[in-house]
Amino acid sequence: MKKHSMEFKVAVLSELISGTSTAAQICRKYNIASGLLYYWKKRHESGELARDKDDGRVETLQARIDELERKVGQLTMENDLLKKAREKFLEEVSRKKSSLPLAVPKDGLSNGSVKYIF
Repeated sequence: MKKHSMEFKVAVLSELISGTSTAAQICRKYNIASGLLYYWKKRHESGELARDKDDGRVETLQARIDELERKVGQLTMENDLLKKAREKFLEEVSRKKSSLPLAVPKDGLSNGSVKYIF
């Protein structure tokens, strides 16, 4: 019977809880039974798994997860802001281009007569 380290269990559960992978994907990826995964999850939710190891490590990992989630949120907001700024810039550039008169030959003839379209 293979015994998994606490760090492995925490990493697998973090992946499951964060939603980055489904339970089936995790079981295939790490070659573990779904019953074992749900057993670990149940023990984690009840706090038994944390008691098996240093609680400080779990708190450190949770703090890191929280920090990364905040950073993702911040980067998402910055990305949205940059997209809006780009759209406004492109609108302004296109508006400036369209305000210039356009010279075309009068009546489609190229006899030197020009009319301006505003």
